[in-house]
Amino acid sequence: VTAVIAGPGTGKTYTLTERIARLVEKGVKPEEICAVTFTVRAAEEMRERLRARVKRADKITVGTFHSICYGLLRGEISLAERALQLKLAAEVIAEYGLKCAPRRFLGDVSAYKNGKGEASEGIAEYCRRLRAAGAADFDDLIALALEKKNKTFGWLHVDEFQDVNAKQYELVMQWAGEKGKLFVIGDPDQSIYSFRGAAGDCFQRLLCDHPDAEVIRLTESYRFTPQVLGCALQAIRANGGERALVPVKASGAAVRLAECPSGMSEGIFVAKEIARMVGGLDMLGRGREEKVRSFGEIAVLARTHRM
Repeated sequence: VTAVIAGPGTGKTYTLTERIARLVEKGVKPEEICAVTFTVRAAEEMRERLRARVKRADKITVGTFHSICYGLLRGEISLAERALQLKLAAEVIAEYGLKCAPRRFLGDVSAYKNGKGEASEGIAEYCRRLRAAGAADFDDLIALALEKKNKTFGWLHVDEFQDVNAKQYELVMQWAGEKGKLFVIGDPDQSIYSFRGAAGDCFQRLLCDHPDAEVIRLTESYRFTPQVLGCALQAIRANGGERALVPVKASGAAVRLAECPSGMSEGIFVAKEIARMVGGLDMLGRGREEKVRSFGEIAVLARTHRM
């Protein structure tokens, strides 16, 4: 068992792909290797990299937890259409007098199936009706795959390990088996899916279950300047544990924090900053910028589509 703990900008996906390629080069059969990612896009990116490096790369199992589970269960289950899920949810809401929309109810069902809280009578009834209809939903795939206790992979790799929930952790242990080689990689400080049951302490749990595991820490960041990493370390300092991030990039601009009293004033501030950086759009936007930027060099990140 190997646990790789990586900081931001240290090239996690590259590390995982490189390891798999080297295993095949050393004689490991591609069909014995599995790599679990958390997004379809990441899985496809890994496949492309492996195809460029490895013969018979298509024999390597690469996918999300749910896509791999669906492949193992193919022919045994029928995934419910969204229309059926909404219909059953509406029936349960009406019968139990619940005050929520069907989509919100299905969100609560999903949270329960991912290990968050207990099942209410309404949720239990929805699950019963779904089974009676001979169907399963997306979140059932993990539980159903856990019932197939005969499936193991000789070489199991898990990317973004900090995002696994309790059931996915159990599935990782089952797929690795007693004789399999397990390699996980992630960053506990980037565990942001607690609402889906994920917990950043999964690394500690893994090391408790496998005290002889090798721990490798990736500390060199190739993406961020010392100023950005300095802010990151301050932000995650309260998490506890060992923290070490070494910037490879040269020193850059200082990070500025602007606190605005309202959304409107925030928008005005951002607009004025852009005007200043491009050399001024009017007499009010001019400023003393050392280098005039183009619009193509500027990005604005917002938390929601509404913003």
